[in-house]
Amino acid sequence: MVTLLFMLVSFNAAHASQTILESKIIKIDYGNNSNQAHLIMFEQDGQVGFLDQQNLKLLKLSEESIVKHETVKAVLDQNHQVLSLTAVKNSSLQLSTSVPLPLISTEGQPYIPTVVSSLDEASTIFDHLNRRTKRSAECYNKAEIWTYENLKQRNLKSMKVFLFFTSRYIREYNYKWWFHVSPYVLVREGGTIVEQVIDHTFTDGPTAFTPWTEIFIQTGETCPVAAKYSDYSKHEEEHDCYLMKMPMYYWQPWNLEELETKGIQKTEFLPSEIEQAYSEGFRGRRL
Repeated sequence: MVTLLFMLVSFNAAHASQTILESKIIKIDYGNNSNQAHLIMFEQDGQVGFLDQQNLKLLKLSEESIVKHETVKAVLDQNHQVLSLTAVKNSSLQLSTSVPLPLISTEGQPYIPTVVSSLDEASTIFDHLNRRTKRSAECYNKAEIWTYENLKQRNLKSMKVFLFFTSRYIREYNYKWWFHVSPYVLVREGGTIVEQVIDHTFTDGPTAFTPWTEIFIQTGETCPVAAKYSDYSKHEEEHDCYLMKMPMYYWQPWNLEELETKGIQKTEFLPSEIEQAYSEGFRGRRL
């Protein structure tokens, strides 16, 4: 009886000392050597959880939650060691509208891009992009084939970033484009995950968003991220530019408009669009 009472007291004391967070994970610090725990940076109260490097399952869940902008329920012990992580499907926390929500496929699963292991790997991806482009190739056809071939050759699920130039900017600078699109990848760098544009037409290697947009935007304005197409199309007098970050399957701006107005999601590459992109944008052999 005494033993049972002691076990109950110990059980209750252990659970009373646990911390339970319902929060987004802002970033992960992977440490400098194998003896250091991963640091899981939570949005709630700026708290940090320590995750054993051998716990690959929880590390993967942490990384996926960042990619999906997903809230998690985390249980930490008295030393803030991460004991468990679970995704919160119906969180009461308000989601940020500064980035698009994860797009749900017909199978009911969110689109999860590949996290590239390093900037060196991102550079290798950049260097091996198909360069057999026609002089008249449109950006959306190049982006389509570059992402398609990376999926087929490397099993790389990348993203696309649409850069929209507003009517205000076009009038002010007599600009000739109203949009540009390029692939981008998520890269593990310096203990966090960063976004790197893979635009072989205008850059010499993987490039962060701001240096990339400054190639096109003479004012140097930081382009707001639009959560939906109308955030750009109905607010063109407010900024010089907007960005939309989308899964790799979205080909042209009308796909983004149809997503909002008709709910038409793209969850795979369409053979007819791939054939057209090759025909209009590339020369020679195809995958």
